Amino acid sequence: MARIISIVNQKGGTGKSACTANLAVGLAQKNMKVLIVDADPQSDVSAGFGYRDCDDSNETLTVLMDAVMKDEDIPSDCYIRHQAEGIDIICSNIGLAGTEVQLVNAMSREYVLMSTTT
Repeated sequence: MARIISIVNQKGGTGKSACTANLAVGLAQKNMKVLIVDADPQSDVSAGFGYRDCDDSNETLTVLMDAVMKDEDIPSDCYIRHQAEGIDIICSNIGLAGTEVQLVNAMSREYVLMSTTT
């Protein structure tokens, strides 16, 4: 059975990215499947796992959420990047800040993020 763990806080500098990375590594070491959905426009978790190209990439959560809002098909791999350590990640980028503004007028906006990972 899948479990979803969310690490959230509006305030910056509270350790969300570090906690996420450490929790992911710990779970992967226990042979659990881990998918990190980096929903922070600063993409610190993505960078922490070596993905520093996210701002220039078209394979990010930003693109996925935009496709859902436009009712377009989502790629079968959902832009999941696979780590040898058993941690998968959907990267973020600075464009996610603009997506937040678009969500204000989106139909069923509370389901957009859920639709990108199902």
